[in-house]
Amino acid sequence: MAVILLVIVKLPIDNSSNSGTNNGSSLTWSHTNTAGDFMVVTVTTKDKSISSVTYNGVGLTQAGTITSNSMRVALFYLVAPATGAHNVVVTASGSTEIDAGAETYIGVDQATPVGAAVTAYNQSATATVTVVSAAGELVVDAVGVIQTTVTVGAGQTQRHNRVGTNNANGSSTEAGAASVTMSWTLPKSKDWGIVALGMKPNNPVPIELLNFNANQLGKQVKLDWQTATEINNDFFLIERTADGINFETIDTIGGAGNSIHTLSYFTFDEVPLKGVSYYHLKQVDFNGDFSFSQLRSVNFDGSEIILDSYPNPSFGEDIDITLSGFDGTADMLHIAIYDGLSRLIYQEESNVNPASVKQSVRVSLPDNTKDGMYYITVGYRNKIYHKTHLVKAYTAAY
Repeated sequence: MAVILLVIVKLPIDNSSNSGTNNGSSLTWSHTNTAGDFMVVTVTTKDKSISSVTYNGVGLTQAGTITSNSMRVALFYLVAPATGAHNVVVTASGSTEIDAGAETYIGVDQATPVGAAVTAYNQSATATVTVVSAAGELVVDAVGVIQTTVTVGAGQTQRHNRVGTNNANGSSTEAGAASVTMSWTLPKSKDWGIVALGMKPNNPVPIELLNFNANQLGKQVKLDWQTATEINNDFFLIERTADGINFETIDTIGGAGNSIHTLSYFTFDEVPLKGVSYYHLKQVDFNGDFSFSQLRSVNFDGSEIILDSYPNPSFGEDIDITLSGFDGTADMLHIAIYDGLSRLIYQEESNVNPASVKQSVRVSLPDNTKDGMYYITVGYRNKIYHKTHLVKAYTAAY
């Protein structure tokens, strides 16, 4: 579906790399940054602290570190790293095994890029930590284990998983929410440490709107929409205008506050304006900030068009498709008939007679039409009308 409102930044990854050394006081590898504006480096050492991490000679900020017995895990970050291929250099306090990885991300807030880091450590077969974040953020973690491998948890996207001689270092991401649990599975109980935090999107907007529709339904106009995510969404105002300048509110629908699930909403304009009118959503935050959807137009003529077919059921003979309730507007009818497997078996276009409030089109179904339920659709002036039609064998009529 097309997104018709400003989209919440999804913090896509730009690139990922990793490297390691079995015995050294520093580790250097090349990482290419093509478009990312935020870098994360995760490091695991066996028994030494991490003195510094640089990229292209620029020092990274340590967000969090944890020690589990003799193993250390740390997460570093850098805002606006240089583009191109440059070296990541990890320096330890002494000679040790170093396993590390780097990722760059797009769309991170440059002023306040991350939330508070959360750490955990233990000796068990599952490494886990819970992070407080928000919809629209992206939680990233750094995990380190001793003398074993790790498998990323369900719902997380693995970014790298570096296995060395004595250590393993991994990183993953998961969509932000009020509470996000990052977890990794070990094949057996071993020492582990984990650091995690939420990366904040640049200029997040309150909702990601999947669709917004306005359609005449009988004597009313139905308005419906879906959201993929919501951040601090207080309520929606459904507004209508006839001239594109002066809007009036026809309904207020409460929002979900914060959500990362697809939600559906609908309401009705029970007394539509005659002729062409326009509708949009005005979304309002808890703090009073607001944004608008695109406009949707409805040409409301006040009439209700009724689609019918005769005879129904039919026994092999021609059928008459009729529509009544026309207002005298010349246009085209787009007729299509589908079988029970949604396969098109018939289509035709027919001119509307503006002098008649009732239109009728005679249709001859193909000779090989089988018994079953068929679906008639007629398109007229940006609206689709539906009708089911039963076909029985010709001999059944005798």
